[in-house]
Amino acid sequence: MKNAKLYISLRDIGDTSQQIENYGEAAGLVVPPEKIEPHQIEGSPSVILETLDPGAYPQWREGVQGIWSSDAPLDSIAKTRDEWPELNFLPRLNVYQPEVGYHFNPTSLGEGFKFYTPDTATIQTYRTIQDDYTLEDQIQRTVKLGFDALWLHATHAEVSGKGLDLDLLERASRLFDGDLWISGGATEERHLKNLSKQGGFAAVVIGEALVFDCGCEPLLTALEPEGPTGVTVSFETRPDQASAEIM
Repeated sequence: MKNAKLYISLRDIGDTSQQIENYGEAAGLVVPPEKIEPHQIEGSPSVILETLDPGAYPQWREGVQGIWSSDAPLDSIAKTRDEWPELNFLPRLNVYQPEVGYHFNPTSLGEGFKFYTPDTATIQTYRTIQDDYTLEDQIQRTVKLGFDALWLHATHAEVSGKGLDLDLLERASRLFDGDLWISGGATEERHLKNLSKQGGFAAVVIGEALVFDCGCEPLLTALEPEGPTGVTVSFETRPDQASAEIM
């Protein structure tokens, strides 16, 4: 797996010059364009602009290698992309896991006894907040609309803060051949290590808090793919064995 990219989401814009210095070799920043100007993030190799209205931000359309990202319905993003063909767009799907549903099992345990069983359709299902489609349906629409990259944000993982949803990534990678971005739930360095071990993603977006806690360099190291762990073993042939083989 090639090295994946690390993006840092800036929500509260403060001393950006100091922030840029702290972010080191991260691939880029995710920023709200209404709160920041291009000159404030000079030095960032890439910028993800959280808006679907390029017309409102001419300063970001000129001389900035930015990607315009939004969690608007996919059809709206595709329409804006067609209106601004010179710009790059990255759709973001906000994904959640529905609560497990239960129903009465038709099998009776005796007169007057019935029991609930979980609905398997809700146990292994992801849905998107946009239009409440299933993940499978939304990815099919993403492909049909011609997007070659997709950002998946796991809202349930973000709430729990116990790690990125690797099952979501694994399922999406079976359906989407383009670049997958993932976010939501990464609060420790080991969460990025676990993500790297699984692979199947092009970029991960994390919050500033994790960078402040761990530093940028350790997080980048955590994303590096592990090398081979096997040990090379060689055997030397003794002279008497070599002579015996010749005879």
